Amino acid sequence: MSLVLVPATPTVRLLASVVNYFPFFALNLRIFFYDGDLTGWDMALFTFVFIFTIVQLTLYCVQGQTVGKIIFKLNIYSYDGQKAKLGKLLLRLIVGPLLSFIPPYMFINYGAILMKNKQCLHDKLTHTFVGVWREEAELAAAIPVDPATVRRRWALVLDIVFPGFIALALWILFYFLQFVYIVLFAISMGLLAFLYEPYLKIILDNMFNFGIVLTVVFYLITAYLIIRRRTSIGRILLKVR
Repeated sequence: MSLVLVPATPTVRLLASVVNYFPFFALNLRIFFYDGDLTGWDMALFTFVFIFTIVQLTLYCVQGQTVGKIIFKLNIYSYDGQKAKLGKLLLRLIVGPLLSFIPPYMFINYGAILMKNKQCLHDKLTHTFVGVWREEAELAAAIPVDPATVRRRWALVLDIVFPGFIALALWILFYFLQFVYIVLFAISMGLLAFLYEPYLKIILDNMFNFGIVLTVVFYLITAYLIIRRRTSIGRILLKVR
């Protein structure tokens, strides 16, 4: 039996990430609904997340794995096929979270995994990839990817990153309106009063809420298209059947 090292599929990496981040999601959810009373369950959750974090960091630094990666038999490798060294692992540990919290890079970062080489943006920047060992015979029997499949993947990428474009557009609009405010202030106090009260002020004060509404509307439309039309916004824009 001959084994070959190949990049892990997006689905497997997503499942591994769910395992890795679920405890933190549970903790954030508890903090969000915290009512001021600290219970025994809260202490147990905090203790578990703390121990889980220590275990995750230890596994990551020692063998380039996490609990999720161990469950799905994944590891982090350099381009030469060897397990990534500690230096690259630490760099990856820094770059990944940074990209994950900066829109729209967070959508581009994870959307890139749907490309041919199955690498996130932080994988590319650190010259690493998440790999799994598979049987050579299994790979030889795999069906080649046709152009229609590629277009479907691009449509999925578009569906993922579209909310990022919404956030970016609103960010640009916010600072553009701030610029308009300064210009109007310099030109005419009377004109400023006319535009600033209440229209411009309302827009600026509610920009964040407006972004949330647009994103929710986007996902509602996407859900409707998937359930009723068996398609999505990305598929419509790229004309994928």
